[in-house]
Amino acid sequence: MRPLRLELHGFTAFREEVTVDFDGADLFALAGPTGAGKSSIIDGICFALYGSVPRLDRRTVAPIIATGKVEARIRLDFAVGPRTYTAVRVVRRTGTGATTKEARLEHDGAALAGDADGMTAAVERLLGLGFEQFTKSVVLPQGEFARFLHDKPSGRQELLVKLLELGVYERMRADANARKAAANAAAELTHGQLEALAGATPQALADAAAAVERLTRLRDEIDHAQPRIDELTAARDAAARRCADAQADVALLATVAVPDGVEALAQAVTAAEQQVADATAAVAAAEQATAAAEAARADAGDPGVLTELRRLHAEHATLSERIAKGEPIVAQRRAAEAEATQRLADAAERLQAAGDALASARRDHAAHALAATLAAGDDCPVCLQPVERLPDRPAPAALAAAEAAHTQATREHTGAQQALAPVRDERLKAEQHLEHLREQLEQVTAALASAPPPQEVDRQLAGVAAADKALDDTRARERDVRRRLQQAHDAAAAARTRRDTAWTAFTAARDAVAALRPPPADRDDLVAAWTALAAWADQQTLERTDVAKAAEAEAARAAGDVAELTAGITARCEECAVVVARGARPRDSVADALARAEAHHRRVGADIERAEALRDDLQRHREAAGIAKELGRHLSAKGFEQWLLDEALGSLAAGASDVLRELSGGQYSLTLDGQRNFVVVDHRSADEQRPARTLSGGETFLASLSLALTLGDHLGQLAVGSQPRLESIFLDEGFGTLDPETLDVVAAAIEELGASGRMVGLVTHVRELAERMPVRFEVRKAPGGSTVERVER
Repeated sequence: MRPLRLELHGFTAFREEVTVDFDGADLFALAGPTGAGKSSIIDGICFALYGSVPRLDRRTVAPIIATGKVEARIRLDFAVGPRTYTAVRVVRRTGTGATTKEARLEHDGAALAGDADGMTAAVERLLGLGFEQFTKSVVLPQGEFARFLHDKPSGRQELLVKLLELGVYERMRADANARKAAANAAAELTHGQLEALAGATPQALADAAAAVERLTRLRDEIDHAQPRIDELTAARDAAARRCADAQADVALLATVAVPDGVEALAQAVTAAEQQVADATAAVAAAEQATAAAEAARADAGDPGVLTELRRLHAEHATLSERIAKGEPIVAQRRAAEAEATQRLADAAERLQAAGDALASARRDHAAHALAATLAAGDDCPVCLQPVERLPDRPAPAALAAAEAAHTQATREHTGAQQALAPVRDERLKAEQHLEHLREQLEQVTAALASAPPPQEVDRQLAGVAAADKALDDTRARERDVRRRLQQAHDAAAAARTRRDTAWTAFTAARDAVAALRPPPADRDDLVAAWTALAAWADQQTLERTDVAKAAEAEAARAAGDVAELTAGITARCEECAVVVARGARPRDSVADALARAEAHHRRVGADIERAEALRDDLQRHREAAGIAKELGRHLSAKGFEQWLLDEALGSLAAGASDVLRELSGGQYSLTLDGQRNFVVVDHRSADEQRPARTLSGGETFLASLSLALTLGDHLGQLAVGSQPRLESIFLDEGFGTLDPETLDVVAAAIEELGASGRMVGLVTHVRELAERMPVRFEVRKAPGGSTVERVER
């Protein structure tokens, strides 16, 4: 696995979005002050792949979300061999912690996984490493290997078991023991099944075959006798049916009997039909009388026309009388109008004279009239000078008298005008009303132009009333005879209904015995039809009774023969232990017994074969239990696992020795003593061997780094799991304990390791080491969150 690009947003120290571009960075350093977020970049790679970070419990994810943020989003583009992938995970806060359900893994735009668990499983298959292996081989545990170098053999064995996942052999031993227990249990079960089949013997098989043979012979005997039994049974059943049919016919014929009242019913129908004929003749006579009355009524005239003429004669007399009374009233209204007109003319003359007198008085007293129109300050119309003071002039007596006379004449003229208007309106209304009456009289006179006189109209109306009364009387008589006709029809219908009911009863009785072929019926005479049918029924009853007695005797003989043959078959069934249920056919019971015997025979044979197979299974289970027991013993902690640990430790020591010799410039190498403890060989002191605990701090770091690098290279070969894809390695801290000379040696070794094709990343705050790397990523703290800058040398 080689990271290509990492995007962090809201992840630990990186509050805002930060991108780390690893393209072309085969050897690089993550540099920066403590707490800036260098290790968080490595944590981001681990979390993107596995959903966990090494420094936290695997189920704890909430602390990785930056303070004040709701979620953290991580995206990692990485390569495995020539193929590239994209891993995205989102951590979102919840009420109780955080959730990582949103996750996906893609390749070339196609989704390989769409949830957190599926994505982790897909990454493990893709890289060949679980989370624990990844964080111990790609992110090297420096502190663990310092302890590994100096630890006791038991502690070292515990760490190797954890790193190399040798616990699988303990699980294999447990599985072997479980298989042994399962095989023993299966053997016990098989033994119990064999005991249950103890009765499956050759003798039992022979007995079952003999039973099948006996029952087969019995079935054949029954098949031989069955045709005669069937023949006798059919004859018995046929005779019984004939007897039953004849007895049923007798019972049916007993139902044929002439009902009471048939003759009286026929007489009632005849009388009702005669009443209908009589009522019909009376209706015809009444209809002729009504027709004659209607003709007389038609000749009497139209009462409507005559009534209208009577009304017009009355209206003509009334209008003539009203006109005669109205003409004097119109004359009076005209005289009153002429009088009022004269009064108005007289008032007009007096008003004209008063007006002339007033005009003369005003001319005589013009100065007084002019003064009455002026006010102080106005210009005088005579002298055209302003009027300073109005003169105090008394009104002339003649002028006042003229004005009073004019006012009185005006009042009288107005009163005359007002009095004339209502008199004229009354005259007009009277004339209009009289004219309207004359017009109506002319219309009525025109309508009566060819009408007979009033006395003739009254005579004709009296004739119409008499014709109407005569018509009403004839119609009443017609309704009465029609009602009697309807009553006769109803009575006749009721009688016919009773007769039809009687015929229906006859038809039902005859249909009931139609199968016996009764004689034809006379449908015109109900009494004769019933009499003939009853006589025929009596004769048939005698004949059918004889048939029933003969058939009953024949059925009894056939039943005796069937019972004799059946008794013989029943005895043979008892000899063969076949139980024949009541009402069942012996042949069916024997066939059932034979089927059971054949099934038992087959079952005994199958049980014999099953017993043989179970004996083979029992042997196989016992052998499997023995093998599992031996495998469990060999896989014990002091067996195969110990051998694997010794081989792994030897391989690890040899590889680490080569790395240490190179890092120490050929001075040191590693080997194991007889107690499997690490020993340092000092080649500059005549290959002197001394315990690893005697190394200085810097030398201890080099030896631990050698072990870590060797384990990282050889983990895939030593581990039990699938072959991992190790294309990157990250070294986290430990460099601060080295002196300058040793640091230089370590840096040179790391540079050479980076040139081997594997991506190598250092996490350090040692500036000298970081600046020697071709690429370094400067991680800096900032108020809004840490930032990352790529710097190339």
